[in-house]
Amino acid sequence: MYAPNGYNNPWLMALPALAAQVTVGSILAWPNIADVLTKEVGFVTPHISDWSLVECTFPMYMAFMFYGSTSAFFGPWLIQEGPKKSLLCSSLSIGAGLMLGAVGVYTHTQPLLLMGCGVCSGAAIGMAFTSCTQTLMELFPNRKGFASGMSLAAFGSGALAFTPFTQKLVNYFAVMPEYLGPAKEFTVKSVDSKLFVDFNGKTVEVVEALSADIAKLPYDLAEGLYVVGSGSTGAAAALAVLGVSYSALLLGTALTIRKPFPGLSSASSIDKITGNTTVESVPAVDDRNELESRVHDVIRNPHFHLLSTSVACAGVGGVGVLMIAPPLLTQLSEVTQMPLPVSSLTTLFTLSGIGGALAWSSLSDLVNRRAVLALVTAGAIPLFGSIQPSIDAITSSTQESSMALNAIVASNSIAISFAAGVCAILPAYKADMFGLRTTGRLQGMTTLYAVLAALFGPDLLEMILTASKKSTVDSIAEKLSPEQFLEVFGNTLDVVKEEIVKHKFELESVVPTLSDELSHITLHTYDTALLTLTAVAATGSATHALVKSKDLAKFTEIVNPPGTQYPKKRFIDRRLKSNASGRKRVDS
Repeated sequence: MYAPNGYNNPWLMALPALAAQVTVGSILAWPNIADVLTKEVGFVTPHISDWSLVECTFPMYMAFMFYGSTSAFFGPWLIQEGPKKSLLCSSLSIGAGLMLGAVGVYTHTQPLLLMGCGVCSGAAIGMAFTSCTQTLMELFPNRKGFASGMSLAAFGSGALAFTPFTQKLVNYFAVMPEYLGPAKEFTVKSVDSKLFVDFNGKTVEVVEALSADIAKLPYDLAEGLYVVGSGSTGAAAALAVLGVSYSALLLGTALTIRKPFPGLSSASSIDKITGNTTVESVPAVDDRNELESRVHDVIRNPHFHLLSTSVACAGVGGVGVLMIAPPLLTQLSEVTQMPLPVSSLTTLFTLSGIGGALAWSSLSDLVNRRAVLALVTAGAIPLFGSIQPSIDAITSSTQESSMALNAIVASNSIAISFAAGVCAILPAYKADMFGLRTTGRLQGMTTLYAVLAALFGPDLLEMILTASKKSTVDSIAEKLSPEQFLEVFGNTLDVVKEEIVKHKFELESVVPTLSDELSHITLHTYDTALLTLTAVAATGSATHALVKSKDLAKFTEIVNPPGTQYPKKRFIDRRLKSNASGRKRVDS
């Protein structure tokens, strides 16, 4: 549905699209739910039948996978039907998905959790994100970079907006488990890794909560034994409420979103921002079959895949920072004995991503877009490369520790802003090269690249980090006697290495008990991973450098919406130019 004639304020028309992006971006708050789900049965501490953190986090990865596949394979239909139907389908999908996930949590059935929170929610994200990005770029045709950056920033802010809401829901619906008393007052029997005690003439299965377990909970509980299954984390009820809330929000955006009125010249509103009142008509293709044919031509062009590879590399770099920076900075804080609010790093990096998406994409509207994309793809190389020298400066001189630590935090923040900038600039970059009307279809394929990179990139980095941690532990064991190693690590070398592989041992937990020499060894755990991120950033920069504008000059705007403004320079297809007199031209 189009906006009424004369209703030409793009900012008001953009609000529903931005609200939809914030809503579907709430998937980024899933780690808060995942952490709670690891103790759904035990409540105070994980029970043997509880899901592992990897199993609880997997629905988010599944959601991103189906987000990419939905954007890629259903992109043409989403753009053809328009944002209203896309958001309506997204509303139904996310509501049903989270409700199904709530049933899966309540019954402790993982397939239902994966189907609901993974498949259905991921499809909802894909349907909303693609159509909303296309709509925003049509509303701001002379500021396509800003429009795509605004779309990505709204999506990224979903975690900031919904994380507090999710935490409050979980705490509100939580039911405290039955407390039996201190463990020393009972005779605890262990059977198949389960704990049992005799209580009131009955054998009761329990879990033991230590002081470290209680410290991680937001509730005022005591150490001791708790009856298994007597409490509830509140995750199931919270997911159900979130499903209704998200579905209602997306339904509201579906009912209120509007596209620019056909024939409407938005110069009165947009030109006040851009200062550009020139509208250049270009040849257009009105036949839908020819449009699809041209889209397939673009997808077969190798330069399109080079650009998509650049986005994939940026995605790996951004995820790599989120994986490496928190434990690295925790260890640096322990080694240097400098206070560092590591818990607030996630918020800092999220804000860096949002700011980078807006800043770099807006800059690309003011200067050469290709140059800005080259800057943000190549800029990550020295940033990743500078982290290890900063670590060496910390270990060699205590006087430079504060400056080096701040430099590492700044490098990681800027690297995330660069990664977000690449993802925000590329839709506008492709719109310039291949046409605004093809953006939604092409963005789906590019999203699939980024999602696959975000799925498999962390696995590669995790393998590298696991091997590096085992090597670090071996190096420490060579400098300690078996007794000293057992005292520091609490287990033998072989057991510790097995726990590293199973992700049950965190190296930074023993750093405070190590000598300066040994603690410095732990800082080199991340050398190989940082070198890998540097190589990935170099690959992204190289693939963008291989894209040649002259090879893309045959592409032009296809089926442009009436009244859309365009920059003066445009790639004109030679075939269309030769037949321009026989084509229908856009009325300015």
